[in-house]
Amino acid sequence: MAISFKSIDEQIEILEKRGLKVENRTKAKKLLLRSNYYDVVNGYSSFIQQSSDKYKEGATFDELYAIYAFDKRLKVVIFEYLAQSEAFLRTAVAYYFSKNYGADYLSSQNFIAKKAPKLLGKIQKLIDFQNSKKSTNAIKHYSKKYQEIPLWVLVNFFEFGHLNLFFGGLLPRDKAEILNYIADLYKEEYGKTLELLPSDFEIYLINIKEIRNKVVHDNLLLKYSLIKEFPENKNLAFPFNDLKTNTVFYTLLTMRLFLSKKQYTIFVNTIKNRVKSLERCLKTGDSKEILGSIGFPENWFGLLTETQDN
Repeated sequence: MAISFKSIDEQIEILEKRGLKVENRTKAKKLLLRSNYYDVVNGYSSFIQQSSDKYKEGATFDELYAIYAFDKRLKVVIFEYLAQSEAFLRTAVAYYFSKNYGADYLSSQNFIAKKAPKLLGKIQKLIDFQNSKKSTNAIKHYSKKYQEIPLWVLVNFFEFGHLNLFFGGLLPRDKAEILNYIADLYKEEYGKTLELLPSDFEIYLINIKEIRNKVVHDNLLLKYSLIKEFPENKNLAFPFNDLKTNTVFYTLLTMRLFLSKKQYTIFVNTIKNRVKSLERCLKTGDSKEILGSIGFPENWFGLLTETQDN
């Protein structure tokens, strides 16, 4: 049976029949014309519904849209600090590899044998693509002038997938050197000694990439659970206990590996400000339930603030 087209007015009537108050129809129509009805209604209605086809008493369209807007604003914040995390990791990988091998990143002997062909193929493809462009870029400049591209230049053209693949292909001693550096910084910032196993760290990167993709493609973030669980690490999860490890919140905790304490404090405070803005719009929804859908514990801000202040 084909699904019939519904006009904006018909869509609003359906919402009203289900008990949602639409106090300003003109405003609601404009918002639904700018935002996909399916994304707004099917994505976020459960937070203000008492059943799948019945909204809570007093629930409003403005409240529903505020939850949708919160998800978008949260993704903007997360993307900004994921970008900073990515920049740190690029720098660390480029520094330690260059220290040990110079610009010899196309030599298979500098990588795990079984992973080298795929990795080197992707790197060469990236270099060829940038060199084929008509516009000037750093890769073309170094290729033409020096016949060599430093890794600290090349990594700026890496997508997160390239970065994951590069780290995963490093020899064990090189991975250990990078992870020791990260652990030392973490101890300096937070006073916690970390044991970072390469196999665990690679899962961290896979999960961060998964969240990054959700954010970049503007997919629904609330209610999302990761495919892989993070390996438990009490000194990384502190000051929290008994957290689910396949959540957005746990991912945000792991970003402390890459962000300075000052950066992370701003990150946490920005999220809290977005939550406060949401709470001012809620009538029947509960911000604790909304944040809980991505793993935030009730006392998340207070505990993180105490941690940052120590």
